Formats: sequence, structure tokens, C-alpha cells
Amino acid sequence: MGKARKLRSDRRQEELITSLIGLTAIFVATAIWWSVAPQWLTSSWQSFQ
Repeated sequence: MGKARKLRSDRRQEELITSLIGLTAIFVATAIWWSVAPQWLTSSWQSFQ
């Protein structure tokens, strides 16, 4: 009984870590996008004109 409960809590902890990693990846990707996007947009806009 105790072993099953521990396994369940471990699985819940793994899901929490996975979701945290996913959120961190999204946050990092968004930060990189916001640092790169203005330069890329202005350069592509100038070349487009």
C-alpha cells in the first residue's frame, strides 16, 4: 500500500517536472523570439521595400 502511494507521488512529481520544463522551454523560446524578431522584421521589411 505504501509502495503504491509512493509510486503515485513520484509519477505526479515527474509530471510536475515535465510541465515545468515545458513552461521553461516556452518562456525561453518566447524570450529568444522577442530578442530576435524586431531585428529580423526590420531587416526583412527594409529588403522588402
